[in-house]
Amino acid sequence: MGEKRRNSESGPAETKKSKSSEDGVVYSEQDAEKLIKQVDKLQKTLQKIIKVAPTVEVFQKTIQSRKKMDLALLENPKSELGVEIRDIYEKGGSAILSRILGQETAVRQEVSSISAPSVRYTPSSILKPLMTVEYRGKSWPPLIPEIKDGMLFKRVFTHRSMLLGDTGTASEVHKTATKAGYDQTGNFSYERLEFVGDSIVNNILTKIIYDVFPGDDQSHLSFLRGQVIANIVLCRWAAIYGFPSKLRVASSVLSPEQLHILTVSILSPRTLGADANMWLVKYTFPGGYAAEYEKWYKSLEVKPKIDEALCGRKIVADLFEAYVAGVYLSYGADGEAVLTKWVYELAQPLLDAIRQEGGSISSMAEQQHGMKKPFDGTAKNRLYILIGSASLAPVYNVVNEEKYPDGSVMHTVTCSMGTEILGTGKGKNLVEAGARAAMAALDNTPAMDKFSGLRTSQADKLRKRFK
Repeated sequence: MGEKRRNSESGPAETKKSKSSEDGVVYSEQDAEKLIKQVDKLQKTLQKIIKVAPTVEVFQKTIQSRKKMDLALLENPKSELGVEIRDIYEKGGSAILSRILGQETAVRQEVSSISAPSVRYTPSSILKPLMTVEYRGKSWPPLIPEIKDGMLFKRVFTHRSMLLGDTGTASEVHKTATKAGYDQTGNFSYERLEFVGDSIVNNILTKIIYDVFPGDDQSHLSFLRGQVIANIVLCRWAAIYGFPSKLRVASSVLSPEQLHILTVSILSPRTLGADANMWLVKYTFPGGYAAEYEKWYKSLEVKPKIDEALCGRKIVADLFEAYVAGVYLSYGADGEAVLTKWVYELAQPLLDAIRQEGGSISSMAEQQHGMKKPFDGTAKNRLYILIGSASLAPVYNVVNEEKYPDGSVMHTVTCSMGTEILGTGKGKNLVEAGARAAMAALDNTPAMDKFSGLRTSQADKLRKRFK
C-alpha cells in the first residue's frame, strides 16, 4: 500500500516536471489531442451552420415579410452571423473558413482544374438528359460526351443476348459466342468495354475523392469510393441520360416495357428497396430534382408503377461503365481529361451532400449503420458483469457481412441471451461490431431488467444452497 501511495504522490510532480522546460512552455501530447477534438467540433458546427443558415436573399425576404416568424429571432446577432458565414462560404471569400471546413485553398484549385480542365468535348447528339435541374448556377446533369465511332456506340448498347437473337438459349450462347463476347457475324456485346470502363471509373473517382476530401484518412476514402461507385449510383447516372431506352437486348431478358419501368423506377426519388446502398438514392441527385421528376413522370404516355426491386439495374450500371470506356477510346490522349470533367460535374451533388453531412465519410457511415454513439471498447465486459453468469452468458454471432467494391467489409453482429437477441451492432471489423452489439444491449432497458433480475435470482439460489 505504501508503495502505491508513493507512486501516486509522485505522479503530479512528474507531470509538472514533464510540462516544464527552460522557457516554461511545452506543447504536450494531451494538449494536441484536446486541440484536435476541439477543431473537429468546430468543423462539425460550421458545417451544420452552413447547412441550416438561409442565403442572404432568403433571409432578407423573410425579414421583409415579417409574417413567418418572430422578428426578434431574425434580428438576433447570432442569426445574422450565421447568414454571413454561409454567404462567405458560398462566395469562397475566406481561406481560413475553407481550411476549417476541410477544403484548403490548394485543394480548391485542384478541384477547380478537375471540374474545368482545358480540354473540350463534343456533347452527344443522341443522348440527352431526360430532365435537368439548376445546380451551382449550371444545368445538371452536364451534357454527356459523344462517342465518335458509330460502331463503338452500337457496341456499348448491345447486350450479349442480341448475339443470338430472341431464340437463343443458354446452351447456344456457349456454342456460337466466344469468350470475347461476339458472334460469328462479328457483332460485339458491351462486356469487354464494361471491363475497361470499370477500371477507368474507379481510377477517376479515386483521384476526385482524394482531392475533394483532404481531411479523410485512407480507410474513410476507401469506404467513400466504395459508396460512390456503387451500382445504384452508376445506374442512376446512366438512367438520367436515357441509357435503358438505347439498349439492344433480347425481349426474353428485358422487354421494352420492362426497360421503361426500369428507367422510371431507377430515377424515382422515392425508390428505397432493400439494397445496402439504397440510402444513396437521396444524395445522388441535387435538390429540386424530385419536383422535376414529378413533371417528367406526368408527361409520360405510359406511367408505370415503380418497381422497387429494380430488376435489371446491374445491366444499366454496366452500360455506364461501357459508355465510359467508349468515350475513353474515342478521345485518345484526351480521354481521361474529358471523362474527369464530365464525371466530376456528374458526381458533384453527391460529393457536396457528403461534405454537408459532416465533411467526412465517417459521418455517412455512422448515418447508414447507426454508429453515432462513441465507440465503447468495454461494453462487452460491462454487459457480462450486469447480466452474465457461468450458466448463461451473452453470445455474439456474425449475421451479415456487406462487401464493398473496394474490398472493405461492414460486419453485422448480434448479441443474444439464449434465444433472445438483445442488440445488433455494425462495424468495420468484428471487434467493433461485437462491442456495438453489446452497447445496443446495454441500451435495451426491458432486456437488461429481465436478465439482470434473472441473474440476481440465480445468485440468491446459490447463496441459500451453500448456507
